[in-house]
Amino acid sequence: MAPPIPLLRVVNLSPIITFLEEQGTPTEQFLRRAKLPVYALDDPYTLLPCHQVIAFLEDVSHQEGIDNLGWRVENRVSLTEYGAFGRLILQSLTLGEALLTSIRTLRLFNSGVHLWLQVRGEQAWFGHQFTQLNGLDFPCGIQIALLLMLDLIQKAAGRHWYPQEIYLQTPQISNLNHHPLSCTRIDQTQGFTAIVFPRSFLSLPLGQTPLADHQADLDLLQSLAPALDFVGSLQQALTPLLRENYPTIEVAAEIAQISVRTLQRRLAEEGLTYSQLISRLRYQRAIYWLVNSDLKMIEIAAELGYQDAAHFTRAFKRWTGVSPQAFRRDRQS
Repeated sequence: MAPPIPLLRVVNLSPIITFLEEQGTPTEQFLRRAKLPVYALDDPYTLLPCHQVIAFLEDVSHQEGIDNLGWRVENRVSLTEYGAFGRLILQSLTLGEALLTSIRTLRLFNSGVHLWLQVRGEQAWFGHQFTQLNGLDFPCGIQIALLLMLDLIQKAAGRHWYPQEIYLQTPQISNLNHHPLSCTRIDQTQGFTAIVFPRSFLSLPLGQTPLADHQADLDLLQSLAPALDFVGSLQQALTPLLRENYPTIEVAAEIAQISVRTLQRRLAEEGLTYSQLISRLRYQRAIYWLVNSDLKMIEIAAELGYQDAAHFTRAFKRWTGVSPQAFRRDRQS
């Protein structure tokens, strides 16, 4: 069975996008070069293919000559900006509980990423690893991950605490002069990212707990979780592209990082053609918009990539036997 496509949330890009725009960088140009849907960045929960995020970050960093792009946004990286995922973690009473919560819930937020906690004598190791990079270097993403991990530990240890030892899952790092981590021993040979800190920190109180509905946040993440199968993850990756017109099979193959022929074969194993996959995706999104919004038919048609409301109405009747207007009325009655 083919593995799912690794996906990351838009919110992981948000601090980078904000920083670049403040620098006057033509961000939209770089996003389109990486074939990322620009308008989809408005929703922090949107899932994007990991390798396209990598392509964007490395392209803009190289072309704009920005070394250590991840470190440059340190003051913007905080779990408080990570919506339901951040709130679930920050509701913990102690650092130890928060770390375990982050490990359990990460699978509901991003895919292709692994978190772990290990205690070795008087030291604790909080680790992170991108598991499906296929040999790609991803220094900016790894730096962001480290900053998030550090932000969580500092919630208990204090904002001025920095580790004496860290590990980075990348051989690429430039000079850190004038950064607090410049005095930290950095090992870049182990193939994972980790922060080493005193074991005693695990029992430290996390600080002020944000007001939130724990179950509501958990339900939200579960409903939006990255799919665990290939077809499901492909649909999630294609969803943000619907608004910009019908995503071709060539685009889908590039997202999956396979050939068109291989994509067709994998879909056939699931009893699907590519056109059936897109029809199913459009149907699912149509139901969502009809039930959960007051959008007009022409607006829903645009969200699904149809030229006009008439094309959408004909497709919906073909799927369900009724018009979208009738479907919405029946659900509201």
